[in-house]
Amino acid sequence: MNIAIIAHNNYPITSSSSSPEDKLILGLIDALQQKGANITLFAQSGSQANCTIQTFNTNSIDWQYETEENPAQRKLVEENHAYLEAFQILKNSDVDLVHNFSTHQLPIFTAQFLTIPTLTLLQQKPLASLQSAVKLNQQKNCFFIAPNYYLKSIWSPHSKIDDIIYNGIDEDLWKFRNAYEEKRFIFWGEIDRSSNLEKIIKTIKRNNYKLWITGKITNSAYFEYVIQPELTKNIEYLGELEDSATAKLLGEANAAIFSTTHPNTSEKILQSLSCGTPVTTFADEEVMEYLPSSCGNFVTEDDEDSLERALQEAILKSRKGCRTFVEENFTIQKTIKEYLALYQKIINQYSQKLNLI
Repeated sequence: MNIAIIAHNNYPITSSSSSPEDKLILGLIDALQQKGANITLFAQSGSQANCTIQTFNTNSIDWQYETEENPAQRKLVEENHAYLEAFQILKNSDVDLVHNFSTHQLPIFTAQFLTIPTLTLLQQKPLASLQSAVKLNQQKNCFFIAPNYYLKSIWSPHSKIDDIIYNGIDEDLWKFRNAYEEKRFIFWGEIDRSSNLEKIIKTIKRNNYKLWITGKITNSAYFEYVIQPELTKNIEYLGELEDSATAKLLGEANAAIFSTTHPNTSEKILQSLSCGTPVTTFADEEVMEYLPSSCGNFVTEDDEDSLERALQEAILKSRKGCRTFVEENFTIQKTIKEYLALYQKIINQYSQKLNLI
């Protein structure tokens, strides 16, 4: 069996990447190799994986005839060329199935002109260019997967959704820890005005709790004039941390606090729960399915009393129950197993091939 995987073109994919998407791609490659499949990965130069790597060609155009240098246009044209070249290679290949992780519109639109089935993960909202490509390709040989029910609900008016497969996390990295510090909370996320961090700090101080703050400062003025003056020995900003350091802090905290206005909040919630750390976050439909009442709660009102009640309730949740929820529903091994089964199901519609399951 021959499988092609089309990755993003943002940066090289290596084992050192902390991106769940990259970990899934590398995990799928290893699992498929163990089943005897041949894998080709289309990815940026410098990528490292245990398979054949087809590097995106993003330096193929002779630009000497351009009268003005436009970096944005150059990137667009070179990337378009790279994905069209990938399509050309696939069109003349003996690949049995293509799994597309890229949200660029060209791999999605051109898939309908291949004679082989293509699977695309719709991991972003229906933004204009992506939505256009998906709408123009609703062919029988093209399959679309949503990583959660929220994205399925907002994509369904525009596209068929063939299945839902959650993106799992590495539970070995996000280890369970039960030696936490009483009334110690951790805020993890981007630091800007939408984070509600000043309200969180005020609530923490009012209850004599302690708080670690970690994450990227995306609004330096907000941090300098609003947050920094509130820092004390019990309310500390620790900077941006590596995943291993964040996992350790999560395990030592009584509960974690997140802002749903920031990207990857659902992933962070699962990583926290994997460490056994209950979660309080501001209510948002994008993350509802990731946080059952047994593992944390949502702040539904925009006031400090509501936040205070949520924090008080969160620390009473079962840490073991948080870990079990992740182990049963959101491990990367479960995600890989479900994708392998889906690969086989799709390929069986076209020809009889090696059983991957």
